[in-house]
Amino acid sequence: MDSRTVRMVLAALLVLVGGMACDLYPCPETSHPLLCHVLHLVGDSLLVIGISVLLTETGPFKSYVEERLASLAQLVNKPVLEAICDPNFLRMRLSSNQTREIRKAATLALLPKIAQYPEFLSVVDDVMMPMAEKAVWRKEYTVTIIHEIVKSPGGKAVIRETQLMEAKYVNLCASPITIDAPCRRQYKRIPGAGYSDDELCYDMKCSVNGKERAVDWKSSPTSNDTVVFDGGTTIEIGQLPVSVRFEHKAYLQGTETTRFTFFYPTTGIDVIYRHPPEVNPDLHAFNVGGSLEVVSESSDLHHWKHSGVFLPDHGLVLEHWLHL
Repeated sequence: MDSRTVRMVLAALLVLVGGMACDLYPCPETSHPLLCHVLHLVGDSLLVIGISVLLTETGPFKSYVEERLASLAQLVNKPVLEAICDPNFLRMRLSSNQTREIRKAATLALLPKIAQYPEFLSVVDDVMMPMAEKAVWRKEYTVTIIHEIVKSPGGKAVIRETQLMEAKYVNLCASPITIDAPCRRQYKRIPGAGYSDDELCYDMKCSVNGKERAVDWKSSPTSNDTVVFDGGTTIEIGQLPVSVRFEHKAYLQGTETTRFTFFYPTTGIDVIYRHPPEVNPDLHAFNVGGSLEVVSESSDLHHWKHSGVFLPDHGLVLEHWLHL
């Protein structure tokens, strides 16, 4: 204990002794009833004060009081603008309807003269607000694509793709939630290459928070010579984000494009593309707001960042034409 605590404990003990002395003093109640009543009242008050000081200066109760006072000070000292922009602060103090109205007002404030377009107001209500209320979002979405030219079993030059996708899933609800984290990729058949449908995409891996998980990947051919590969895992998200990583290899033609379709609202997009020098790639984004920035660009490496929001069914298209 520090010197201040020692002094407070000693003072509390003295107060307790004084209180006990007042309560135990042999006061003649018959001759001096008022004096006895005052002594007992003072004695009880001193006992309460002494016990309260001891509790607040020692033991678990002291830690509890300090934590509550620190929380109160943090709340009181928080700037007003910072408080009303804090999602946790608002979630604890506003109803779902109030939160919805704030979201709507903020959205409309970004759209000039929106009152002149009543039909668009219905779009805000029916589409944009439900998206904003999604319980799970993704952030720090990073996809790395590596393309190499190889010879297929049929003697044809093809592209071998190595793809790694990692993102953090964030739960905006107060209670834990269990969701599916899917991964879908599609590749076209390569005539004359000698690959079966199952060999087009292979070596699929999945990990959650760095721990590998077994995933049952399924392939399903479509009518236009395209094979769709579906996989995924189930995760539980509490207060902390959950990192999910998918990795696979695939074979594709030089004229094929790479598409990413999102299942959850996503922010913080990073696309890193390593490729043969003959490729002149281009990335297209279909999303809401933000901008696409070229972080680095060289003969065999392109790195893009996007600051916008990608809602479900939004996506990216990477063009990487190569005549083989």
